[in-house]
This record gives sequence, structure tokens and C-alpha cells, in this order.
Amino acid sequence: MANPFDEAIESERNNKYRKSPSISINDITFGDIAAKLLNENFLLTALELHTELVEAGREVPKLKEFFSNPGNFEQHAVTRPEIQSSIHRSSSQATLDSLDLTRYSEDGERGVDERVAVLEFELRKAKETISALRANLTVATESEAASPDGPVSLKFPQNESIKPHEQRALNFLLNEYLLQHGYKLTSITFADENENQDFEDWDDVGLNIPKPAELLTLYRDFMRNSGHDKVPHQSVCCQTELQDLEKETQIHEMVVEIENLKEQLIGLEQEKQDLKQMWSAENRLRIGDASNITTPASELIGMTGENISTHSATPECFEMIDADSKNADNTNEDIERRTILKGDDDESAISLADTDVEWTRLTLPPGDAVADVMVAPEFSSEALSEPAPSITLSSPISRTIPAAFQREVLSRCFINTSRQNDCQILDEIFEEGISEARLVHILGQSLPRIIPNVILNKREEVIPLIICTIHLHPVASDRDKLLHLLFNLKKRPQEEERRMILAGIVGIARCSGLSLVENEILPQCWEQLSHRHVERRLLVAESCSALAPYVSSSIRNSLMLSMLQQMLLEDRDECVREMVVRSLALIVTFMDDKDKYFQCEELAMTALDDPSSAVVGSAIRILMPVLAKWALDLGRLESHLLRRLLQKLRGQTKATPPSSPNSMAQRKVEENDQRTVYTVTVLQVLLPYLLVSVAAVEPVIQHTSSDESSDPRQLFSKQNLSLTNPYVFYEGDFDIGNVLKSFDSCIEEGSTDWPQLEWISTQMLPDLLDVIKGIEVFHEAVVTALIKFFQEFCLCFGKTFIKQKVKPLFVQRVQHLESAITAMGRGNSCPPLTLIPVYVVGVLASMEVPGAVEELGMVLKRFLCGLAVCGTPLDALDVSVRCLCEEPSLQDTVVSMLWEGVVHPRAVVRVAAASLFVTVVGSIADSLLTTRVAPALVTLASDPDIAVKTATLPALGSLITSTSIKEVQDKTYMQIQSFLSDPSIRENHSMLLQLVVTMGSIVTACDSWFREEVIVPQLAALSSYAEQLTNQTRRLDLATVLIEAFSATIYCSLPKNIISSHLLPGLRSLESISTQSLLVHHETLLAMIKGAESRIEIQRPMERSGSISLASATANVGHGMEDMKQRVTKIFQKPAMNRPPNLPNLQGIFRKK
Repeated sequence: MANPFDEAIESERNNKYRKSPSISINDITFGDIAAKLLNENFLLTALELHTELVEAGREVPKLKEFFSNPGNFEQHAVTRPEIQSSIHRSSSQATLDSLDLTRYSEDGERGVDERVAVLEFELRKAKETISALRANLTVATESEAASPDGPVSLKFPQNESIKPHEQRALNFLLNEYLLQHGYKLTSITFADENENQDFEDWDDVGLNIPKPAELLTLYRDFMRNSGHDKVPHQSVCCQTELQDLEKETQIHEMVVEIENLKEQLIGLEQEKQDLKQMWSAENRLRIGDASNITTPASELIGMTGENISTHSATPECFEMIDADSKNADNTNEDIERRTILKGDDDESAISLADTDVEWTRLTLPPGDAVADVMVAPEFSSEALSEPAPSITLSSPISRTIPAAFQREVLSRCFINTSRQNDCQILDEIFEEGISEARLVHILGQSLPRIIPNVILNKREEVIPLIICTIHLHPVASDRDKLLHLLFNLKKRPQEEERRMILAGIVGIARCSGLSLVENEILPQCWEQLSHRHVERRLLVAESCSALAPYVSSSIRNSLMLSMLQQMLLEDRDECVREMVVRSLALIVTFMDDKDKYFQCEELAMTALDDPSSAVVGSAIRILMPVLAKWALDLGRLESHLLRRLLQKLRGQTKATPPSSPNSMAQRKVEENDQRTVYTVTVLQVLLPYLLVSVAAVEPVIQHTSSDESSDPRQLFSKQNLSLTNPYVFYEGDFDIGNVLKSFDSCIEEGSTDWPQLEWISTQMLPDLLDVIKGIEVFHEAVVTALIKFFQEFCLCFGKTFIKQKVKPLFVQRVQHLESAITAMGRGNSCPPLTLIPVYVVGVLASMEVPGAVEELGMVLKRFLCGLAVCGTPLDALDVSVRCLCEEPSLQDTVVSMLWEGVVHPRAVVRVAAASLFVTVVGSIADSLLTTRVAPALVTLASDPDIAVKTATLPALGSLITSTSIKEVQDKTYMQIQSFLSDPSIRENHSMLLQLVVTMGSIVTACDSWFREEVIVPQLAALSSYAEQLTNQTRRLDLATVLIEAFSATIYCSLPKNIISSHLLPGLRSLESISTQSLLVHHETLLAMIKGAESRIEIQRPMERSGSISLASATANVGHGMEDMKQRVTKIFQKPAMNRPPNLPNLQGIFRKK
């Protein structure tokens, strides 16, 4: 919107110019314009014109005199006193831009008055400024103590306070000195810290104060006048004793030399302290500068210019920019900062010596310790088998991180570039430093390799040369080009090539310091964020990990975190996102800005929702434990992280769609189940952190004694170097084993509860039980994950905690579930039964207390009887039995429970026990199969109840397919034959169908005699029986299961007489049924009949010819065909050295011409 005041002024100005057309534009000067504006009282426009002319170096004396006279403004300020009471005034801190001009733009009648009010406001500000200048001049004039014409005194009072005009003059000279000698960034910082002074205009210092000479000139004049720069001398008298005179002269010269050396030493010490202070200020200033960095690459590259804002929370000292004089000493300072200290445990550590900055010390294990660390496949290379790198963070962090936890995070996330055997020159650079002399040596070594090998696969040879040139080059633009060349050395760098490039980048960072890394290297990384090649984006993600120790804490917490966030959210390749997760874990490890916690937590949740299982796996194994460690340090583990995960789990279980045969809906169910499993797995991984949060509290610590013998959980071991081992991430006054033992004692006493313990009992466990209550058993992956979670929970928190805190909650929920099952007969639907396997397997089976096994057997028996009597599906009990059989020590308990069902007086319980034997048969030891399972199934097969016999048939089939024990198989064959020989079996339709299904399931696994003498004839007979049935429903049901059985039988090796006498007649009977009622299976049956007939036709030539030819061997679908196939294969695979020379090429015989 155009400024109405400016439009009015412009319109009035144009009207006045139109009235004097005789004036030529070329004749008008700035003085004429200034006079016209002042005469017409256009003071605001005149002030703007004066400002622009001063900036352009074309100041008009008339304007300067006018605005330097306060009387002009005082007179104007009192001309319209009534305006001050009628017009709204802004506060003293407001400016013209902050006025609400729309408030005045609509009122045409008061436009002129309002314009005058605005002009008055600006003039009032100008009057205040000039008044301040006059006050400075007055104070300066009144406080002058000596006449300028008096004698020069070299005695300077030390305690006299600085005067205002002196301070402003010194500030101006100091800023001028910084600009002239290359300290631009420091000059900008200094100007920002003195906002009330204009460093571009000397008149701002004070009125009528002449500008002195430059700061360097003043220093030299002082040294010259004070006599400090004169050569020390002493007048001596003429002596006739020449020898004494020579001795005295030598002594005098030595004394003079000693004094000079002392003065030089004092000067060097002072210079050293000044450099240290300026270097420390540089680091702190960068921390303040980087806290507000949210700029893209184009803005970040310009950070070394004149527009850097350094409004940090704590004003710091000056910051030095690399100058030419720094190049020679930079390497020595860098080596001094990285002094290697050896500890008693032979672990290497790096700290910063002789500085006022408290640096973080990282201790890293020797090579053999790192080699045992379990890492991801892509990082289990030779680089990780070598000693881990010793690194020092370039800025202090406020967090206390255990050394063992640091080692494990670094072994999984840090890109180790300290050892690159392919380029030994890099190691020499890091050890000996970089200098101009060294550059000549490196050029002599590198150029012979570069010249003949400037091709893609040899370009890494140029990296040492690029590093040295970047470090020593004084021009930022040229360094930027070289860095761009380094990042783009390869179009699509592979892993080893990326390691070489990263080694070069890290070398630059180690030698050149924070400024070059943050202002020049990181912008190059930013430019590669959206590169089209995945290898380039991988290089950026790996650079964030490799450069993390060489940037300031604020840059790590802001710029690097933003780069990783962008790649995690936007990159389309899972390998990049997985590397981002690892780099993010390293950044979070050393994060000390607690305000960034929520952003990191959100990124971790985003990684858990990633579509790639590799990304989610890295997030679960690395990122979430690191985030949990930070949350534990901040006291936000229960209140934020775990609460967020529980909310996520509740949302996923509520959003679970019902099971559907639709493929698309089924796929959605599987995806949601997988997401739920990921969330449960994260909770399981974070259980050790929850344990430490609950156990390492004051009520427990005060009862802990270091004299107690350590009693660690079976789950934890000092040899286990995972990120979730308390021995790795916990560091306290007492050993974690002693703390956990004291925790068990406090729980057993049960005297008091503390907030962390109450949160588990009142919030976490009830929430998990509510989640379990809403999950159906057919979500097997989720049920299995919950079982594993509670197994881990019991092992982690110990038997005492489970017995007193966890089990009572489950018992209460189980009682509610039993009541709901009992109420099913009154019209209520069956509730989800997932609580049963979680309670039985996850809690009861994990309790290592006396009588736990007996209680487990009783609970299983109660569920077996109760579910069977109520008619509830046995899926939950089936899952429980299958999981319990995976533990050898509990198999006998399961079989004993099933035997209780075998001898139970109620038939429904026996039926339930028979159906559960199907699960047990394939999971238990052979000894139990022979001594207890097989007799139990024989007993059930002899049961007078038809339903029990029918339920036993699948278990008998499982015995044949799952075991090779001849004794058990013979008993099973006999039992099945007894069923088939019973004439009354055809009267029971359900048992007949189950018998056909069982024969179809065992036809390919049973002995050949049983298949040819029993199964195939019985299937053929039942096909003829089905063709004669008059009940259409039974006929179709039987025909359907027979077709399934024949579809498995047709592929078995059968003799010709069995095929012709039994297989083909049975298929033709089913084909007649399908023609009438089962058209959907008609084509399948025709194909099976055609295949059986072809097998008979192929066998006929073999009957007419007694010789065995290749054709007859190929036609034989029995064992003869297999034998001939092996013979021919051996001929083909016979080694050439042993093959007779006259043997023809058999492969060529069968090759199509």
C-alpha cells in the first residue's frame, strides 16, 4: 500500500515545479533542493535527503547546519501544541515503520494534521539525538583536565574512569582498525554490541571533536615519545685497562641482551594470552551465532560477509578471521589443542590443554574391544575392526555421558576416517601437520600419481593435494571451489570412495578449525541434500556423522539436525534414510540443548513410521536407545517418551481393521500389524532404561551398599556391549548389580512406593492390558510380540517385582475375562482372548519361583476345561501351547495338562485335548512322542464318542508327517486302517470328510506300501460312493475333499496297475460329479485324468521291450526314472581331465538345432 503522506508531498512538489517551467533541470543543485525543502517546511523529506547524501559522500552544508541546530526543532515543536493532545502518539521505542498508518489513511479531512504529527515525531527523535550529542560534548568539555598546549606528561592515571566521548572515539578507532586489518566478522560483532554508535560517521562521536590518527599511528607515536623504542645504551668512561674494559663491555652487552629477551618473553606471553582469549571468544561467539541458523545454502555461504547478526544470549568477545599471519602457526596450535593423554586403563583420550574452555573428553576402547561390538552389516568392515578413532568435541556439552555408552554409539554411528590404508599421505598429514614446506613435499609425492591416473577410479589420489591447498589458501572463494571439487570428485562415489572423500573432509576440519567447517564445508553438504544420485546424498548423511565432533554444539543442534531432518522426511532411498538415522543417533548422543528434545523425539517417531524395515530396524536398535538415554537424563522417560509410545500403540490397535478375505484389506491388516509389532519391540528395547529409571532413585540408593555382592539380572552381562545394557549406559556411585539387588529388597519389603514405581503400576501396565484386551488372537504377529515383551519385562524387573506388582493385575483381568466367557451363553459375543497366551506364556512361564510350574499346569487345565465347556474357540490356548513347547523344560507340563483332558469325563474337553495334540506333535521331543503322546492319541482314537475320534484324526496325520520313529508310525497306520475298515464310518459324514482330508495330507509323506495298498484304493472307493449318494449336500462336500486329496496323490510315484485300477476310476467318478454340480473343478479333473492316462501310455513300451533304453528310463515316473537321472547327471558333471577323449559331447545331443 502506498504511503499517503509521500503521495501528498510528491503531488505538491510537482505542482510547484509546474509553476516555474523556465528553470532548467540541469541548473538545479542539491543545495537548491535542500533550500526549497527547508523553506517549504518539508522537514522529513529534507532529513531523508540529508541521510542519503551523507551515505553517498555528497553532504550538503545547509542541511548539516540546519539539522545540527536544536533550535530549529524546538521552535517547530511548540508551533502546534494542540496536535499533541489530539493525535495518538507511539511509544518512544516505535519508528515510522511501526506506526499504524491505516488508522489515518481513511480520514481525508485530518490528513494534513496527521502528516504534521508524523513529522513532529521524527523531529522529536532527531532532537533527542542532538541533545544527547550536545550532552556528550558538554561533559567532554567540562571534564577536560589539561590544556592541549601544556607540556606532555607520560604519567597516566590508572583509576580514572573513561569519559563518554573517549569511549566512543576509541570504539570508532578500534572498529576502523579491525576493518583495515581483515577482522571483518569481529568488526561486525563489535558494531552489533555497540548499537547506539554509528561507525560510519566520525561526527557521531561528538560535536567539534577532531578525528585523531589511526590506532596504529597513535601506538607508534606513544612508543616513540615514551622512549620504549630506543636502543638501550650506557655512557662509559675511557679506561686505560683494555682487558677490564672488554670484560665490562661484554657483561654490559649480556645484561642488555637478557633484558631484551625478558621483554620479548613478556610480550610473547601477553600475546599468547590475548590469542587464547580471542580464540575462546571465537568459539563462544559461534555458539551464539549458530543458535538462530535456519538459512538455506545460499544464505549460509554468505555468512562470512558483512551481514552476519550475532545477537547471542551472552555477549562475547571478538572473533578472529583467518588472516595471512595465521597460516604458519595454525597447525602448531591445532596440535597443541589435541594433546593425547594416556589413562591407566590403556584407553586413549583427547582433551584440550591450556584453554579456558572446558572440553568434553571421549575415551575409546582399544581395537580388540571394538571388534567385538555387534554392528550393522554395512559397518562390519575392516574399518571397524581397527582401533576406534580418538575424537574431541569442538565445543563443550553440559551432559554427562558414560564412556562405555559413548563407545557403543560411536562404534555404530561414527564414520571412522582415521585409518585409510589406501592413502598413507593422509596419515602423514594428520601426524606431522600442514605447512607451506610440507605442501611442496606432498606435491612431489602426489603429482607423479595424479598425472598418469586422472581417471574416475584414481581421482582419490588428488585428495591430499586438495586438503593442503584448502587449508593454506587465503581466498574464501577459491577454497569454496576446491571444496566443491572435493565433494564432486566422483559422480557416484561408492562406499570406499566415499570413505576417502570423508577422510579428506575430516582432515580439513581437523586442521582448519570450526570456522571453515561451519561456514564453508557445511554449505557444500547442504547443496548436495537433494542431489539426484543416491551416492551423493549418502555422502551428505555420512558427512554429518564424520563432522559432528568438529563443529560447535550449536551447529550440531541446529544446522546438522535440520539437514538430517530434511533427508529423513524427503529422501526416497531407504539406504540414505538408514544412514540418516545412524547420524541422527550420534547427534542426539551429544545433544545438550534440552529444548531440542521434542524435535528429536518427533524425528524418532518418524523413523519408526518409515516404510522401510531397514530404517525402522536402525531406529529401534540405535536411535531409540540413544533417545531414551537422553530422556532418562532429563527425567522425561516416563512422562514423555514411554507415554508417547503407549499412545502410539493404543492408536494402532484401535485402527486395526477386521480380518477380511479381500487381498487389499488383508494387506492393510498385515501392514498395521507390522507397525504395531515395531512399537511393541521399541517398548521392549527400552525396558532396561525404565528399570534404571525406577531402580536408581533415592529410596533405593540409600539402602544400597557397595559391600553387597553383585546380583545382576540374567538378562544383563558385562560382556554384552549393547546400547540397552545398564552396564553400558548407567554410571552411578554403585554398581548396577548392587542397585538392582537393593531394588528387589525394597520391593519385597513393600513399605513405600515412589513416583516412577507408581507410574508402572497405575499407568503403564493398565494401558498395556487395555491394549491386549482389544486385540484378537488371529493377529499372530502382534500376539507374539506382546508375549515376548512381557517375557523380557519379567526377566528385566525380576521375580519379586513380577510376583507383587504384575501378577495381581493379570489375575484381576483374567477373572474379568472368565466372567465374560461365562456370560456368552446369555447372548453376549466372545471377547478377545489374547490375554490368555500373554498371561500364561509371558508372565507365568517366566516366573522363576518355587511352585511356578505347578501353577502353570493348573492354569492351563482350567483354561482347557473352561473354554471347552463354554464352546469358546481354542485359538488362544493353541498359541499358548505352541509357545510353551518351544521351551524344553515346559513340554512335560503341557503334555501332562493334555493327558488331564484325555481322561476328562466330558467329551468336549477330550475333543479340545485331541485338537491341541496337533500343535504339540511337531514341537516336542521324540521321547515324549513315544511314551506319552502316541498312547494318548491311541486312547482318544478308541473313544466311543465319534466327535473325539474325528478330532483325533488330524493329530494322527501330524504324527505321520512330523516324526520318523517307526514304532510311532506303525501304530498310526494301524489306527487309520482300523478307521477305514469300520463300515459305520460312512454313516458319520463329518468323520468321513475328516478322514479324507487326513489321507490327502499324509499321502506324500507316508510309506509307499501304505499309499498304494490303503490310501489310493480307499480314495477310489469313496469316489464311487460319493457318485452314488443321493444327498446333494453330502455328495458335493465329499467330492470337494476328494478332489483335494487326488490333487496331492496324482504327483506321487505310483505303479501302472494302481493308476489304471484305482486312480483313473476314482478321477472319472469325480469327473461325472463335477459335470453335474462342480463345474469349477471340472477342468482340474480333466487335466488330472489326462496326466494319469499319459503316464500309462508311456509305461506300455517298457512292458513290450526287455531292454532298458533311455526313453524307457525317462518314461518311468518311479524310482527307475530317478536313478537314470542321477546317472546322466554324473556323466554331464564328469571332470574334463578324467573324461575319455572319444566321449561325445552329450550336452550337444539334446540341444535344439
